[in-house]
Amino acid sequence: MEPNPYTPGDIPRYLAGRDNELARVEVVLDRVAEGGPAGAPLVFVAPRGLGKTSLLRASEDLALPKGYAVAWVPCVKGQPVLADLVSAVERGLEQVGITPGMTSPRWESLRVEVGGRGLKATGEWVRPPQEESSPGRVLATEEVLRSAARTVRERGGAGLLLCLDELHAPALDETGVLLNALQALANERDVNPLVVLGAGLPSTPGHLTSAATFAERWDYAVLPALDAGASARALVQPAAEAGVRWAASALSLAEGYANGYPYLLQLVGAATWDVARPDAGGSIGPRHTEEGWEVARERLRTLFQGRWDAATAAEQAFLTAMATAGVSPVPRSTVAAALGVPTSSISQTRASLINKGIIARVSHGHLEFTMPGFAEHVREVSGNGG
Repeated sequence: MEPNPYTPGDIPRYLAGRDNELARVEVVLDRVAEGGPAGAPLVFVAPRGLGKTSLLRASEDLALPKGYAVAWVPCVKGQPVLADLVSAVERGLEQVGITPGMTSPRWESLRVEVGGRGLKATGEWVRPPQEESSPGRVLATEEVLRSAARTVRERGGAGLLLCLDELHAPALDETGVLLNALQALANERDVNPLVVLGAGLPSTPGHLTSAATFAERWDYAVLPALDAGASARALVQPAAEAGVRWAASALSLAEGYANGYPYLLQLVGAATWDVARPDAGGSIGPRHTEEGWEVARERLRTLFQGRWDAATAAEQAFLTAMATAGVSPVPRSTVAAALGVPTSSISQTRASLINKGIIARVSHGHLEFTMPGFAEHVREVSGNGG
């Protein structure tokens, strides 16, 4: 048996269907490397499992050979982000052979000013004065990013790429500090070789705009599900590299199960591979795919149950109304009728579920579940299965 080439929940070996997005990133990277402006930060927005983080990682892979230092910041729900930002910038500089202290004689004090309480500096945990002002932290954050980007350029590189993952998540006050620092740097974009990319759930634009209204002018790119061709490549390419072929009928089944959802493609591919146990020169048939899907469904139940348990009572009622509607996409009026309320009464619950990435608007007044198979799970746990 060849090693399993599929990686559900991790970065795929082959990123299919995101050529247009990567082309946009490459245009910006090349323009800044040549001394031009970056433009507004580019943020990829989609529900979970559609490959946002994978796209950011692929962008990082594009940037490194072009001479960029990359600062990767994984934002955490409700938590401060600025201390992690400083640490990420330091790691990015060190990876291209630059000691952070070379960027500014004030680097150690900047670390404390930006990171706030709890940031470890010079070997000790530091608690800054309570009167530390947001304007002061904005200026310090601005200086950290400016000095890092310019130092990379001065040493023969292209600049600094800042990747902000899970951008819907960080605490609002520090999000505002970061956004205001980036806005100030944008006013000097010709002399600051800084590219900013982000990724987050559908709630990201609202979260950022709540932190700073000018964030509504950022460039938000909504990631779609993969089309049939990209779905096929996501399955076929990793197998082909191992000398294994997918039968056309097996491939068609797997595509149907995943419905263009990158995470599900990896999950179905991995489960099917484990069932088939192919050697180089072997093939994957429809029976393998059918059995693999049953294994994948068991794994999905844990994920689905977590989503269900995290939903409020009102959200569970909304999800049940959608799952039992008998049509997809589901008209908003159908959900309201099932709940016995006017459509205006469900707006807040609908928005919450969209922001969580559980459902999505597909057209005016119509909704659908973002992940295939979740409707069936909702019917089961709500006692409406059959």
